[in-house]
Amino acid sequence: MLFAASVDAVCGSRMVRHYRGRLHTTDVIVAEVRHRATNPTNKPGVQEAAEEAVRMFIDGAAVAIDELGPGDVWMFESVLQQLRQLEAAQADGPASPQVRAKHGGEASAIVCCLREMDSGARVVFATNDGGASRVAHSRQVHTRHFGHLLNELVCAATYRNEEAFALFERANRITGVPAVARPQGEQDLSCQAAADGCTACVG
Repeated sequence: MLFAASVDAVCGSRMVRHYRGRLHTTDVIVAEVRHRATNPTNKPGVQEAAEEAVRMFIDGAAVAIDELGPGDVWMFESVLQQLRQLEAAQADGPASPQVRAKHGGEASAIVCCLREMDSGARVVFATNDGGASRVAHSRQVHTRHFGHLLNELVCAATYRNEEAFALFERANRITGVPAVARPQGEQDLSCQAAADGCTACVG
C-alpha cells in the first residue's frame, strides 16, 4: 500500500494529511520498502515508488512503526503459514522457494492489527494483496485497498472521481488490486452520500 500511495507525491501528501495520526506500518514492512528503494527491480516504477515511500512516509515520520515482540512470534508464524499455503494452493502445486520466502510484511501487519484489536482499537488493514486480504478476513480483520482510500479522498472533496481513477490506474501498474475487487471506472469512485448512503464516507 505504501508503494501505491507513493506513485504520485501529491497523492501521498494528501493521504498523509487526510489520515494524519492514524497511519501505521510495521518494522518488517519498513525493511522491505528500504530494500526495494536501494535495489533495482525489473518492474518499472517500483524502485521510484519505494524511494518516495521512504522519503515521505518512513523518514518523514508520517506513519507510526509498530514492532513485533517475542509474544507475537507464534501468531506471526501461524499467519505466515496461512499466507504461504494460500498462494501454494492458488498455484496448484507445492510452494516454491520464492513463495516460502514471501509474505513476512503482510503477516506482520495482520499480527499487529490483531494485537490492536485485542486492546479494543478499531483497525482497518490497508492492502492491495488479495491473499493477505483473504487471510485477514478469516481472522475478522477489516481490509481496504488503494481504490477504497482514493474513494474516501473523493468523499472528502480532495479529488474528483475521474482524477482518483486515473491515480488508481497508475498505481495499479506496480501494485495490483485483484481484478475482481478493483474499480472498473471513475463511476466506482464516486461519493454516494446524496443517494442511499456512501460506505466510503461512513465505513
